[in-house]
Amino acid sequence: MNPFPTYSLTRNQLQKLVGISLIGIWIFRFYSYCMLHQLQSPVLKLLEADNTYWLLHYFSIPQMLITHSTVTTIFDGTLLLLPIGMIIYPSNKLFPVITWIFWGIYFITFGSYFNHHGHSLIGVFFILPPFFIKKSLFHLSWQGVRYYTCFIYLSAAIWKIARGTAFELTHIQEVLISQNASQLLLIPDALISQLTTIVINYPDLAFIISMAVAISQLSFGIGFFTRKYDFYLIILGLLFHTATYLFMDILFFELCILYLAFLIPKTDS
Repeated sequence: MNPFPTYSLTRNQLQKLVGISLIGIWIFRFYSYCMLHQLQSPVLKLLEADNTYWLLHYFSIPQMLITHSTVTTIFDGTLLLLPIGMIIYPSNKLFPVITWIFWGIYFITFGSYFNHHGHSLIGVFFILPPFFIKKSLFHLSWQGVRYYTCFIYLSAAIWKIARGTAFELTHIQEVLISQNASQLLLIPDALISQLTTIVINYPDLAFIISMAVAISQLSFGIGFFTRKYDFYLIILGLLFHTATYLFMDILFFELCILYLAFLIPKTDS
């Protein structure tokens, strides 16, 4: 039974939860030395074939942030203050709008100078718009975010199945070796290294894990038809991200902000 339908939250309460989550993301990124003022004014950048990146760099916004340390520090501080404003003034639409814009600039600037266009913050850009569009469309847009969350995991499973990697006996083994080569070499006695070695040495176990991953992601397709299993889908998602981090050193926990969309807003909010 899904425990979520037993209660619902107002729009303002949901905005406060989003604000708290953004503060958590900011603290995590600060701790990981991933804020712009911690990048030490990098020079090399990677824009790839992304029009949004090119547009922002055309107006020299990322360049200005990276080259002026005072501006960068103020910008990073603003990224923290804006979610606090969302919490204190949940009825004010201005804070979600400005938060969406500033975090978008941070996302593109960081991706450009980190030389990798990651997607872990994509949830921020989908979870915020429902709070600054027309109030009458809040429930519809909130549902849309939930469906998009289900689509992310379902499409990942379909991609694995379509490419055939979900059925390859050696795929998980090859991924584990490539992702953990340095750890297996330098700290082979670590618990994760030992567990990884076991999976690498037993093809059948690796295949079972590969299928389990595909099935867990495929399960999110249920969310398109019913809310009944939302709680269990979130548990599956958290287990998936935990295992991905432990065994592959890939951290996508910031994407979990989208799980807030599985909470039910009150009809009068």
